[in-house]
Amino acid sequence: MPGRELSKRGTGTGRAGPARRLDPGHRSGWHCVRLALLEQLGRNPFTAAVSTIVCSADAHALSAHEPELREPAATTAPAKPAAAPAASPSPVSSPSPAASPAAKPAASPAASPSPAPALASPSPVATGRVVNFDATEYSFTLPDSLAAGQVTFVMRNTGKELHHAQLLKLNSNVTIEQFMTALQQGEGPALALVSQTGGTGVLDPGPNSEEVTLDLQPGTYVVACFVLGPDGIPHVVKGMIKPLTVTAAAAGATTLSPNAPVVVTLRDFIFESPDTIPSGRNTWRITNAGPQPHEIQVARLSQGGSAQDVLRFFTTPPAGPPPYQSVGGFQGIDAGGSGFLTLSLTAGDYAFYCAIPDLNTGKRHLEEGMLKQVSIR
Repeated sequence: MPGRELSKRGTGTGRAGPARRLDPGHRSGWHCVRLALLEQLGRNPFTAAVSTIVCSADAHALSAHEPELREPAATTAPAKPAAAPAASPSPVSSPSPAASPAAKPAASPAASPSPAPALASPSPVATGRVVNFDATEYSFTLPDSLAAGQVTFVMRNTGKELHHAQLLKLNSNVTIEQFMTALQQGEGPALALVSQTGGTGVLDPGPNSEEVTLDLQPGTYVVACFVLGPDGIPHVVKGMIKPLTVTAAAAGATTLSPNAPVVVTLRDFIFESPDTIPSGRNTWRITNAGPQPHEIQVARLSQGGSAQDVLRFFTTPPAGPPPYQSVGGFQGIDAGGSGFLTLSLTAGDYAFYCAIPDLNTGKRHLEEGMLKQVSIR
């Protein structure tokens, strides 16, 4: 599913979020969610959480005890994707990278007594093909409904922690209640009910933004953030999950793909891409040649740093914040899927990595070679 980033306090893009390393056993964001849910069962049964979520979705209202999660409506723009501000990546405010669902989802809230997950409050139906939205603690300012077809999502992180937005399409006849119930049972049950369709990658707080263009098919989706907070609790458990209904495409709707001079192919377990990419605003075509689900997270390395810094961050408990800046990416997508990623990057050394856990070994893909250093010039 989504990717995740684990930092000493929680950074994970692959499956487990970056907030804090839960253990060196390559736990995925889904697995972290599951652990969290299990820990919270004693004080707040998840069945109540599911009930709250479904109620919120059906009644288009937030749970009474979570008014702070109410979010503003998303802003939409006319047909062309909005430019993503780029300046140099801003530093991670909190030493906790983000996570995104990986190969297999596991779900469960964790430690400290955080409120039961509640779906974000409803916002108006978007009418444009570009959706500008904010990710913050712990909600998305996304619309409730979109027409099928090509949509460009422009995300800005206005919070204090890292965030991402993973889109998951529920299989036919699967309800949000069934998905949330499966989420507490483990990665396998939850992943079996959805397809990973991409989304905006891990992004540091600050003025920069990122753009991801997806070809959405009609159906029911959920948009979630699996990043771990400094307290070790996944953001999805704190309410950072929102239902999204994709309706049939409007009659006569046309699709014009972005011009993508850079092509990046994801496969087990490498990135096929140019070693040097032009600086400035560029659009990349992202394709997953599989066979496993993959993501591409983009990290700006510290001066004199290398891609190995990212690997060490995931495999060795760090003593501080990650030695790189999270500047965006393309969340988990199933084999055969594709989309477009637009970033504005300043010159420097960067790393591509996939932190989704291997379906067979449990290791993060970056540990199996899906880590590449590139130059932006």
